[in-house]
Amino acid sequence: MRRTLSSWVAAALLLVIGVVNDADAIPSSNPYRTGYIANVYQEHLLYDSSTDRLSYTGWNRFDYRNVPPCPCDMTVTFNGLFVWDVGVNEQGLTDAGSMRWYGDLGSGLELLASGSALDLTHAPANIFHDFNVTNFLRLSSVFSVDYLNPFVAGMGNQIWFDFERQLTFRSITQSPFAQDFECGPANPTTSPDGSFSCSPWSHSGLIGLQVPEPATLSLVLLGLFGLGVLRRRSVQ
Repeated sequence: MRRTLSSWVAAALLLVIGVVNDADAIPSSNPYRTGYIANVYQEHLLYDSSTDRLSYTGWNRFDYRNVPPCPCDMTVTFNGLFVWDVGVNEQGLTDAGSMRWYGDLGSGLELLASGSALDLTHAPANIFHDFNVTNFLRLSSVFSVDYLNPFVAGMGNQIWFDFERQLTFRSITQSPFAQDFECGPANPTTSPDGSFSCSPWSHSGLIGLQVPEPATLSLVLLGLFGLGVLRRRSVQ
């Protein structure tokens, strides 16, 4: 029975550790997706390597909808603004910064969500040595949410943002944050000196996540531990 109890506790600990790690990661598919998304149609991304600041603005039309596996497919379209600013360098995120999402639901812009960055990653470098070119196919970030308007309550407690435009550098690099770059609002964007270019608009957007809080998982662990103790006593 002791071995069984230990197995329960070990499994619960692995569950807690695994979920906490997942909350800070940005996998290609996330098990905590709520099904709610919002597509962005106009955007501008700017990185200043002298200050290590990355800023993003998405505006104009937003399509807010729920997608399968939920059968209740719905789409609401409104004008809005999605802005964030973080600190990042070649080693990763240095400052969680801030995130704000606004929408015009009929009476002017109002706050839909706010928060700060948990993580920011980019796709692996796709290097072409013969042409001295490096491509990055995607930037992704996850934001914790400290305020959520009831209108977009389906998004959950985190927002995963995908910037799905190819960043092309006329140099060999392992990180897009080794030099200045700007993407948009021109479509596509090419720097004046030709050292950088950004592909046309693709499918950038916000994806809702509902990630279990560590405190909730701790209660699960305690519950499993208590269950094991009760079983042990009943056997005795």
